Amino acid sequence: MKEYGGLKPVIVLGGAARDFLGEYMARGRIVMLNLEGDPREAVDCYLGTGMHGGKIYVHGEVAEWQLGIGARLSELSDEDWAELQGILREYSSDMDLDLSDLKRGDLVKVSPLSHRPYGKMYALE
Repeated sequence: MKEYGGLKPVIVLGGAARDFLGEYMARGRIVMLNLEGDPREAVDCYLGTGMHGGKIYVHGEVAEWQLGIGARLSELSDEDWAELQGILREYSSDMDLDLSDLKRGDLVKVSPLSHRPYGKMYALE
């Protein structure tokens, strides 16, 4: 997934995801809501492997061991939360859902450690 000419693709998943969500993600946003599931089972392994752009928002628990190479966990910033609220408003309207009980602290952000996660693998030092 990649941005093009100012357009930011967004994927919103109402359920859970399994291995390799956001693999080699270049830009855009993935919002994984896990609306019906156990927060401890929101994602499996290798989340964001090789991602070098974009953000993944997960409603649920994510442990460090579930992250792929090149991904990191962090809390949502004010900018993240503002962006996410817009996405959630649109999704709520489109799907006729009430997501007003979703709280900022219920979500985590997965983002890339670097914009070139494999840069050193192919270059001489």
